[in-house]
Amino acid sequence: MFKGLFHSTKNLSMLDNLSNNALATPVSKDEPRLSPALEPMRLQYADDGAICCSTHVQHIINTTMTNIFGESMNIIHLSDASEPTYQYIPHASCVQTGSCPGECLIESKILTLLALDANQNLTFGLFEVPGYCSCKNTGSSVNESTRR
Repeated sequence: MFKGLFHSTKNLSMLDNLSNNALATPVSKDEPRLSPALEPMRLQYADDGAICCSTHVQHIINTTMTNIFGESMNIIHLSDASEPTYQYIPHASCVQTGSCPGECLIESKILTLLALDANQNLTFGLFEVPGYCSCKNTGSSVNESTRR
């Protein structure tokens, strides 16, 4: 009925690994490879390998979330099925600052999830989750005369 919406715990882990292993293989022979000295650090943090602000993604099996309109909704998972499956709800966090000259901040993203509304109707809702880490100029390193 909702093919591809629900995932086994094994598939959830695979999706996390895909999000956190961006530097596993260079796209081309000209693309710089991660220094062998840094590889253990990348594996320790299990991040996306960004040079500036790296992101770690981990799925959370939320059972209740507030949608973008401020309404609390129950998230549908098939946890009681003979083979339990869950919706993939990735949550990101910043793990390393790297070469960011400003501040590493979490940026949100919107997910569409199957949920029950307040009237117990099955519906798709829009939910904001922590999406990725981004380097932002917070103004501390910018000369006041250049801001307008």
